[in-house]
Amino acid sequence: TRHTKRLQSYISKNMNEPATMILSEWFQLPVEKTQLTLKTTFKCGQCFRWKAVKIENQETWCGVIENDVVCLKEEDEKILFSFGTQNNKTSSDIIESLTDYFQLKYDLADLYEFWAKEKEADKSIKK
Repeated sequence: TRHTKRLQSYISKNMNEPATMILSEWFQLPVEKTQLTLKTTFKCGQCFRWKAVKIENQETWCGVIENDVVCLKEEDEKILFSFGTQNNKTSSDIIESLTDYFQLKYDLADLYEFWAKEKEADKSIKK
């Protein structure tokens, strides 16, 4: 499909070797969108080597995690991913890699609450 050709072209240009892997269908990443916003995450300067590409007029982010090409996109309230691997990995393996990469085991709302309390504690110490 056109989707696969564009992604394989991206892989070829950015991995310095021919694109021989086949990219998967799209799978849903089991995370709430409040936990991970792709554009904010990739543009913040903390995630390197991710490239925004337009696929069927939709912003898609492609990068490499553990030698696997992973593409992510937001659709409605879901985050979807597609991947290419040369190691016979499954979508479950990629979910595990993405969970680790983005630290999705931690609840972002809980972290914000903790940091707010720490900030208040720091203010009272500085007085």
